[in-house]
Formats: sequence, structure tokens, C-alpha cells
Amino acid sequence: AEYVRFALSGAICASGAHLVLTPLELVKTKVQTDPLRYPTILSSCRTVLREEGAATFFTGWLPTILGNFCGGGVLYASTEILRRALTDAAGVDAVSLEVPI
Repeated sequence: AEYVRFALSGAICASGAHLVLTPLELVKTKVQTDPLRYPTILSSCRTVLREEGAATFFTGWLPTILGNFCGGGVLYASTEILRRALTDAAGVDAVSLEVPI
């Protein structure tokens, strides 16, 4: 039950954060691949909005969410389980250094 709680926490946080960053990633990619047409971030945002529409900013959101949901869940849960195991293995002195979450 504890592992599931950690996995869901990591999955929700990772997928949510990356969903919010999807528009920035899109603009960054456009600036990198066509710097003459998209010279700056703000002008690129305006160009995309004007020429392609607001929905373009979330192109690719589904694979982004799915990948980061799975990855975030596994990585956060693994990190938390490993941290707790190492803290237990280190003994009583290490427990006093632990930051409660």
C-alpha cells in the first residue's frame, strides 16, 4: 500500500508538471529547428498562436502524460523505498537526519 501511494504521488506530480511544460517544449523545439522563423520565445508563441492555433501548444500531450505518469511513478516510488531502506540500514543515528514528508 505504501509503494502504491509513492507511485501515485510521483506519477501525478511528474505527469502534471510535464503537461504544464508542454507548450514551452513545443516553442523551444520550434526555436531550435527553425531559428529564422522563430527567433525568440515570445515571438514564437505569437506566431504559433496566430498561424496554428492555441491547440497546437498541447500537441503531443498524451504521450507526454503517459510516459511521465509511468516513469514518475516508478522513479519516485523506487527513490522513496531505497531512501527508507538505506535509512533503516544506517541505524538510529540516520533516522534523526531524516526529513519527514
